[in-house]
Amino acid sequence: MDKMKELLGSKYQMREAHRLGFVEGCVRSATVLNRVVQLGHDEGGRRWVQIEPDKRHVELILQTAGVNPNSSNGVTTPSVKPTEEQAHQLQFSPELPPQQASQYRSAVMRASFLAQERCDLAETVKRLAQGMSRPRLAHWEMLKRMARYLVFRPNVALVYRQQRMPDHVRVCVDSDYAGCKVGRKSTTGMVQFLGGHVIKATSNLQTVIGLNVSESEYYALVHGTAHGLGLQAFMSDLGLNFGLVIESDSSSAKAFASRVGLGKQRHVMTRYLWLQQVVQAERAVIRKIGTAHNPSDIMTKSSSGATIDKHMMAMSVVVLPEASCLQKSIHVPGSTTNCMPASA
Repeated sequence: MDKMKELLGSKYQMREAHRLGFVEGCVRSATVLNRVVQLGHDEGGRRWVQIEPDKRHVELILQTAGVNPNSSNGVTTPSVKPTEEQAHQLQFSPELPPQQASQYRSAVMRASFLAQERCDLAETVKRLAQGMSRPRLAHWEMLKRMARYLVFRPNVALVYRQQRMPDHVRVCVDSDYAGCKVGRKSTTGMVQFLGGHVIKATSNLQTVIGLNVSESEYYALVHGTAHGLGLQAFMSDLGLNFGLVIESDSSSAKAFASRVGLGKQRHVMTRYLWLQQVVQAERAVIRKIGTAHNPSDIMTKSSSGATIDKHMMAMSVVVLPEASCLQKSIHVPGSTTNCMPASA
């Protein structure tokens, strides 16, 4: 760090705000790009890094949506599976007036920033982003639903615990076939891991309309492999050589990627067949995992609160103690549940 400071100082005007580290002269907590980064160690001496997203985005989203954290009931999921009627409303409900539409776009972009560290919001933000060009009343209701979830869980953090250097990059992918009831496109969920550390988690609509489940799952494999090769190349530039493992819960997509040619899948876009070459060249390994152990599952569709919690734990996304409920109770459809502290 001293050498880096000397080099930069010889060419630019600069200042050093802080140094994060465990040695003398370093701080254990700092704000970096409005994210709170903290260092620590557990009872066994194993070190950890905790990254907490910018809290202001949560506060401003609640304010924009008109949700009062002190009086509004929270919900345990950021979205629900849309019905046919709700899908119809997304297309034909009244458009928002210009000022409210601007507020909607601002809130969705704030949620998009949050979703970079908050995997629990990724799929919901993807759906909200579909209304950016012409937001309607139904989109506003979706935003308010997410805001009520932020009342229940306003603050989480990514935790990176000290680990042994892994020998491969692991990418988990999943697909929700024709999950978009408006455009009938499938959704690809992806989570990149380096050992137990989450590097990236995304939820995206597929550009091609898959004609069956196998095809949409194959496109998810292509997406994950492309990003995995990119991360692998980046690590190689740093002098770190890793293998690449792609994990999917689809046996048919794995089988299609492991052979050469279209076979009976004549409708698959030929520009995506490069994955077969990558697998044949052993540049990537495709591994079958169970759906229950696939964390990218929550990136593809609306999931239950228990499922979200399970996969958040697998991705080392923790609910901070001060981020327990902001009200005395939360609303769970069909039941009444007391709010439990995050440590429960």
